Amino acid sequence: MPLLLLSLVLAAAGPGPAPSRNAERLFREARDLLSSGRATEACPLFEESHALDPALGTLLNLADCREKTGQLVQAYLRFNEAAAWAQRTREGKREEVARQRAAALKAKLSWVALSSAAPVNSLTVVIQGFRVNLGQTPESVPVDAGEVEILAEAPGFVSWSTRVTVASTSVLPVVVPPLAQIAAPRPAPPPTIEVTAPAPGPAAPGGAIALISIGGAALVAGGVGLALTLTTYDRTVCQQPGNPCASAPTVTRSQFEQLQWQYPASWVAVGLGAAATVAGLVWYARGARGTLAVIPTTTGPLVVLGGEF
Repeated sequence: MPLLLLSLVLAAAGPGPAPSRNAERLFREARDLLSSGRATEACPLFEESHALDPALGTLLNLADCREKTGQLVQAYLRFNEAAAWAQRTREGKREEVARQRAAALKAKLSWVALSSAAPVNSLTVVIQGFRVNLGQTPESVPVDAGEVEILAEAPGFVSWSTRVTVASTSVLPVVVPPLAQIAAPRPAPPPTIEVTAPAPGPAAPGGAIALISIGGAALVAGGVGLALTLTTYDRTVCQQPGNPCASAPTVTRSQFEQLQWQYPASWVAVGLGAAATVAGLVWYARGARGTLAVIPTTTGPLVVLGGEF
């Protein structure tokens, strides 16, 4: 297309009918800067004007400005966007200009061909503002020539990054290596409550007294349990046919089931209580230093006694 026609298309490409005053002002300032060779200053004004009042003309001028500042990828994308816009609004000349400019830029672009050595779910690669979902199929991303930073990340994996130098109008293959999985944090150990018995002195060893108290409580509980279970057992025997006490009250089913677990549990309580009481008495008599630890567990508290006796 002759240069004169291109200039007419861009000059007529204003912000559109009835633009906001700020968008119109910014557009005219950007056009003046672009005409005087100050494209670097003009591009942000075109961007701001287009954000305030999107218009095809502003978009074409922005694409032209980006090309003049060497941002070929942004210019290429903007011209393609403008071509699609012009096609929707049936503006043939603007569509033709945009497509020709985009085609000319495509031949000047550099590309990074991305692939993954070990694809994982939700693997994304960030490169020059592009966020690419990378799976089994390689993806090609247009980039401006020069040094390019590449970042690959996925949930549950350690991110990977690298810097590469891409030559003008070249295709650089980049393979994302297998990502290392993030190790699951170890669960925190259960809290431990420690009671240390003091050295012999006027005051009684606290750990020994606590142990004697626990043992005594277990002995009492076990004794009561045995008394109840033996009573229930006697009533069970009495109600058997032919026994002289068959007229005794009948043992219910629930009482019989309770007997089955309460009897052995009572003996265990008596045994543990006796052992704890004896150990506490020895500890108290000798005045040795020791540690009584109560460790919470999923099945109940665990009492651990340590020291010299």
